[in-house]
Amino acid sequence: MLTGYNFVYFGPGPWPGLWRNRHHLMTRFARFNRVLYVEPPPYLRPTVNQLLRSRKAWQALRKPHLSQVQDNLYVYHSPAFAPVSGRLPLSTITHIMRRALLLRAIRCLGMEQPIIWLSRPEMRSLIGQFHEQLTIYHVVDEYTAYQGVTEELASRLRLQEEQLMAKVDLVIAVSLPLWEAKRPYNPHTYLVPNGVDFEAFNHALVEKAPPPMDLNVIPEPRLVYAGLIGVRLDLTLLLAVAQRRPDWSFVFIGQVDDRGCENELVYLHRLPNVHFLGIKPASAVPSYLLACQVCLLPYHWSEESRHIDPIKLYEGLASGKPVVSTPIPAVLPYSDLIRLASDHGELEAAVQEALAEQDDDRVAQRRSVAAANTWEKRVEQISTLLRLHLDDGE
Repeated sequence: MLTGYNFVYFGPGPWPGLWRNRHHLMTRFARFNRVLYVEPPPYLRPTVNQLLRSRKAWQALRKPHLSQVQDNLYVYHSPAFAPVSGRLPLSTITHIMRRALLLRAIRCLGMEQPIIWLSRPEMRSLIGQFHEQLTIYHVVDEYTAYQGVTEELASRLRLQEEQLMAKVDLVIAVSLPLWEAKRPYNPHTYLVPNGVDFEAFNHALVEKAPPPMDLNVIPEPRLVYAGLIGVRLDLTLLLAVAQRRPDWSFVFIGQVDDRGCENELVYLHRLPNVHFLGIKPASAVPSYLLACQVCLLPYHWSEESRHIDPIKLYEGLASGKPVVSTPIPAVLPYSDLIRLASDHGELEAAVQEALAEQDDDRVAQRRSVAAANTWEKRVEQISTLLRLHLDDGE
């Protein structure tokens, strides 16, 4: 692993909440390097609305901008009193304030010549602002395909991303479709998929703890999906199967984003065999998956899902449990270890087969694949790439 460097990661969202690629990578890089995770700045209108509605929002103005979440890992909370604004001269004033405060935080941490890690297309203006020795753009989604993105916004994001990729030192893509789409814009574009905390699953298996209390009261067989719950999932498909099989329990773990799928979620909530258990700590996910009988990856086929590399694929494999997925590109390389289903009839049949499976060899094979795709291995891959570019710059 790369050792003794400073990383400033500009995140697309707050640090708390559902753990994603960035959390797993930054916590591991922080074992031997100093890491500052920079949360995105607030915007003017939502900030004003919050201040008008809540006393807590006023109290937040006085909160420290820097907090430590583990050894060598810090989170910078962009100040609410310097929000992003599109209006001059306020936009210029708040931009200068945000940059000055962040630079002060970086200096306080002694982070000279950091490696700048960017996560969104609109972050091009950050390059060259922090005396950095290397810049990375880490692309984990096809952002132009997000739900609600208009053609006008997609064109703007596409242009911003192309300009960003041309300017950074290297681009890291998490899936083969993303790598193929982005490599024309930077010759140093690399494929590094997502991974899994395999040791956490090993620990849960050895510990053999009883199922979590909120899961234990749910009847078996339990079919689990753990991750972001929203329009990216084929909720209509799940609804059809859940209605047809009231003897199966469908368990959803994670954050719910109901934009674009409000009706489907309402209908699912009404079914007695569908259970939403909320966000769980990353350390608890293995216990939930191991206490279920089937792991589901029920993605809706779309341009967005065509480019993803879901972490829950590797987590399902690490559990050793049968995995049933819709046929998105990310899962096809593992089609000999998981079951694929395109409609509700195929999904029901695949789950039925999965529940009947009694094959220790397949369990071992799935776990072996997961063991080859740990976050530690991903950190080593990225470290090797960074060393190449750091050596070239010397």
